[in-house]
Amino acid sequence: MSYRSLLLWFLLGGLALVNGACGIEAQSEARNLTAEVELGPLPETAPGSEVDPAAWLYFVEDNQLVGLGRLPNQVPPSPGPLVAALARGPSRSELDRGFWSAIPPGTVLESVTVRNGVAEIDLSAEFTSIGGQDEILAVGQIVLTLTSIPEVDGVLFRVEGVLLGVPGADGSLVGNVATIEDFAQLISD
Repeated sequence: MSYRSLLLWFLLGGLALVNGACGIEAQSEARNLTAEVELGPLPETAPGSEVDPAAWLYFVEDNQLVGLGRLPNQVPPSPGPLVAALARGPSRSELDRGFWSAIPPGTVLESVTVRNGVAEIDLSAEFTSIGGQDEILAVGQIVLTLTSIPEVDGVLFRVEGVLLGVPGADGSLVGNVATIEDFAQLISD
């Protein structure tokens, strides 16, 4: 076998090894994603920008929920980093424009699992430190943000592993799974 043939076989074998190891196989089971990794802020899209944001984070302005575009580190965006970004709150420029978050300070996303279109999130106990309109807005922020990505149609809430009943926009408890329809009246035009 010539040097050239040997080199070709070596390169083809290496390429086959790399090709087999770089893909991500489809998963038929639920994925458990934790947000313990410190992620930098998701870059904002400039107002009037030609860039189509791949993710939306919903923040509060005048007791309405407003979607602000983000360019996440991965496309399509993953639920865990989106909720972690919500928990960090709006950027300095968004704060200066009057946006804020109703999610209580110190709230930690313990885990998120997506199965059959439902994101099941488990939050730390700090999430239950609010009530009334702030609770409605905080739940709405999470539901609207997560349902803005294609794989999520609804959200089921847990706090420290215990199922949590959550209010919809009108204050009444929603079923086990909160959806965009439960918060449509809070979305700013």
